[in-house]
Amino acid sequence: MLYYALVFLIVGLIAGALGLAGVAAVASQIAWVLFLIGVVLLVVHLVRGRTHDDYREDLLKLIEGKIKSGQTHAIEEPEGETEPKRQAKVVNIMDLLKRSLEKAERGEGRLRRKAQTRPKAG
Repeated sequence: MLYYALVFLIVGLIAGALGLAGVAAVASQIAWVLFLIGVVLLVVHLVRGRTHDDYREDLLKLIEGKIKSGQTHAIEEPEGETEPKRQAKVVNIMDLLKRSLEKAERGEGRLRRKAQTRPKAG
């Protein structure tokens, strides 16, 4: 609502700048009416507060009614052995990084070996 009020206000300002007094007057009146309607709707919304969602309460009433009438059945776990959950292999990245740095310091790393085997340019 306020968006359209702003649009009509801009149209009225542009029309006024171009010398179209009649169009400017009509557009500014429309903008004023839309602005007042928007403010009234905002005040009503704030006074009324949040709307109450009855879905959860209706669902609970439905469930309670089914329980009382006996239209439910118990869900049981299947008997027998269930497979154990697989666990992923956890890799400690910090240990790998430390070992890599130690190898690099000793000259065992791939980059050190490649750098040592290259002939020097010059």
